[in-house]
Amino acid sequence: MSKVGHPGRRSRALWSTLVVVCLIGAGASYGVLRVSRSEAEFDATVAARDLAQDVLEPLLRPVDGAAPIQGARYQELLSSVRERMLDGPADQVRIWGLDGTILFADERALVGERYTAPSGIDLGDASSGVTRSVVDAGRFRTFTWVGIRNAPDLVAVEVARPYDPIVAESQRLWQPWVVRALAAAALFGLLAAASAMGAAVTERRRASRKEAEEAAAPPPRSRWTPDLPEYMRLGYRQEVEERRRLEEEQLRAALKAAATRPTPDAVTLPDAPTIPDAPQEHEDLAARLRRIAREREREEDAVGTPA
Repeated sequence: MSKVGHPGRRSRALWSTLVVVCLIGAGASYGVLRVSRSEAEFDATVAARDLAQDVLEPLLRPVDGAAPIQGARYQELLSSVRERMLDGPADQVRIWGLDGTILFADERALVGERYTAPSGIDLGDASSGVTRSVVDAGRFRTFTWVGIRNAPDLVAVEVARPYDPIVAESQRLWQPWVVRALAAAALFGLLAAASAMGAAVTERRRASRKEAEEAAAPPPRSRWTPDLPEYMRLGYRQEVEERRRLEEEQLRAALKAAATRPTPDAVTLPDAPTIPDAPQEHEDLAARLRRIAREREREEDAVGTPA
């Protein structure tokens, strides 16, 4: 493994690890935010249920569930509701018939009108004491089904309030951590990508440099003769013998050419080791031929080949 590659790999591993850590932190923060928000919604639901059961239910009369409340009875009930229920976080109270008719509302214009309950609320599919809450158009609406004394029918009491104040504390505490963790993960992800791109460029340059060095380097020795002397290299004897053969041919050709030139005494190339009465040039050529013959004989004797 190349030492040059170590820092790049370590930095990529570091940034990638930090990305994972930040994503885990963001997920954990979001999970805590959801739990905290659910707890706040649960507390708001319990508070609305207590208002419906402990405050409004004792004020209801049997006639209040039979038809929309009007006249003096409406004013009497409205006064009690405003005094005992709308003095806190709740800002809206309605009493629904199971058919969707508004029997009472702190807004008098709604009394007697028939509406569809918000999504997730089925007015006719509940029993006394059941409480359900929904978030609708930025408002937290809690429906509690209550019974009226000496009356056969149930009514649904709706207590509503703005949703944002309910979860404001949870959002303030945990949402910034989610945003920070995601931003950090994005930053570390960019650093990891930049590190990977830099490492890729470095690797390409190193590969190009290695190819250039390999192209300029001499061919490697045979793996069968890695560090042997030159005379023990495979094919060395054949090369030497080929050079001797060429030198012999050249010498014989030179002797033949010299023999055909007119001289005071005609010179011929004998087979004997000496050439009597030959000119100095002929003597030199003949001596070289005899030397080549002696070298060949010594090599043949050394390897046990018969002369």
